[in-house]
Amino acid sequence: MNREEPNSPSARWTLGFALVAAVVAGVQRELPHPWNFFMIGGLGLWGAARLRPWLGMLLPVAVWTVGECIRWRAGQPSFNLFVGAAFLSYGLLGLLLRSTRSPARVASVCVLGSVQFFLITNFSVWLALSKPASELPVGQAVVFLQLGNYPTPVYAQNVQGLLACYALAIPFTNQDAPPLGFLGNALFGDLLFTGLMFGAHAGLLAVVRRRAPVPVSA
Repeated sequence: MNREEPNSPSARWTLGFALVAAVVAGVQRELPHPWNFFMIGGLGLWGAARLRPWLGMLLPVAVWTVGECIRWRAGQPSFNLFVGAAFLSYGLLGLLLRSTRSPARVASVCVLGSVQFFLITNFSVWLALSKPASELPVGQAVVFLQLGNYPTPVYAQNVQGLLACYALAIPFTNQDAPPLGFLGNALFGDLLFTGLMFGAHAGLLAVVRRRAPVPVSA
């Protein structure tokens, strides 16, 4: 796509759109929502594709950081750096969309974003809930311990334990993350919000350009 001049009306409207979208994404993440159903991933994909690269990549991380500060002040678990890295990765993937208007390409990169978020964040879950394989029953990659009201998985600190962690999180009907499971919710949210952002921004620019004054030759 053709790049806008930095001070053009389209560029100013794009920046305004980005700021509004960032606020909406931050508020949406703080409101009750299904696990992994968030707007920040779509914000990263769109931002890196339509803003200056450095701004587009930092935008989702900035929104995440503000939200984590709020959670930290409220005494809630916060600042999981793996989650921050996954949101930054959305921005990196968005760079693949800087020269395209293809819905198919946008959707494909969106799916990659959901998958990398799933892989990175569940790797952090495995790190937090794993023990040396020698402390688990022989040959077991995962065991469940009753901690409080819910059985908690404990994984072996080996490849089998990591794969078991991913396998438990993949099912689209995982009852711990209704309605579509951890991966399903992320896929649906990313496709929905990314499509809305690219579509709304394209529509906005079409209106701005249509209303722009036409230069008159002398």
